[in-house]
Amino acid sequence: MRLRVNVWVRILVWSALLSARPAHAESSGQMVRVALRWHVEPRAAECLPPEIVQRRVEAQLGRPVFVTEGDASDVTLKLDAHSEESALRVELELQHAGESLGSRSLAGTSDECAKLVDSLVVVIALLVDVPRANAEPAPPRRTEPPQALPTVRVTPPRAAKPPPRASNHLALNARAIVASGLLPGAALGFGLDARASFGFAPTLAWRLGGDYLPLDRVSTEGGQLRLSALSWQLGLSPWEFASGSALRVRPWGLVSAAMIAARGQGFAENRSGYRWLPALSLSASAEWQLARRLWLNAEPALGFALARPSFVYDDPVAGQQTLSRPNFLLFSASLGLTWQFF
Repeated sequence: MRLRVNVWVRILVWSALLSARPAHAESSGQMVRVALRWHVEPRAAECLPPEIVQRRVEAQLGRPVFVTEGDASDVTLKLDAHSEESALRVELELQHAGESLGSRSLAGTSDECAKLVDSLVVVIALLVDVPRANAEPAPPRRTEPPQALPTVRVTPPRAAKPPPRASNHLALNARAIVASGLLPGAALGFGLDARASFGFAPTLAWRLGGDYLPLDRVSTEGGQLRLSALSWQLGLSPWEFASGSALRVRPWGLVSAAMIAARGQGFAENRSGYRWLPALSLSASAEWQLARRLWLNAEPALGFALARPSFVYDDPVAGQQTLSRPNFLLFSASLGLTWQFF
């Protein structure tokens, strides 16, 4: 996240001061009561949840700070957040009776929501940690004119930099799979794919990979048929749903081609061969963030076979027998890990 250098220096200094406050600091009754006016664009709202920010500010200061709507307050804190692609900008202004007491400005990206929330909590705590006497005008004196309301002096903001362009992303997913419909029984296997999105179309994502299902068996009076499957997949996801910075969900459309290999054992003529099965699939991938680059992935999928090749055996006595044929509906579910390189 690229925040202004002077804001970061003040955050570090003021954070140290807040953490070192003595135990006999002013009580909550002597501090200002704040009315929060929260205006955040829908895309920025996913990154900046107001309830979490308010709770963390009050935990930082160790007292109630914000009043409910309609209750009396000493000052008003206006927060305005807007986004452009992956860039986020937050403007803060503290007011008393319509007069500005100070303002702050933060900038970051939607990929680093946690850092932006941390900085926002510290800045708000610094703005509102003011005794009530300093936020209200002094009563008029008989012999002296009323004192001017003290203001918080801030450094004029520098010219805003253009928001950063959306960057490219590349990730690798490894997973365990349970599948039904492709082989005669439910099969356990594993898969691997690469997933990417590009700056020119940041909402689109692509994936290319494969799944392997080990041996399955079909037994008859004449012998046994051993089958396995190897599937290649190409997928496209048009958009991503995100809940904060720790959960994201993507729908996928997949085109796949599965090679089903078969080997006969115990028959009068033991033969081996393979058949191809093309399919179209729909899936939903949910990912939970475990670390900065590591995600836990769960994905159910429903496929539709475009062809259903058969494996048959010509028994000299019983005649032709169909030993294996895939279903029209193909089900699978996977659980794995995704590592995001950048």
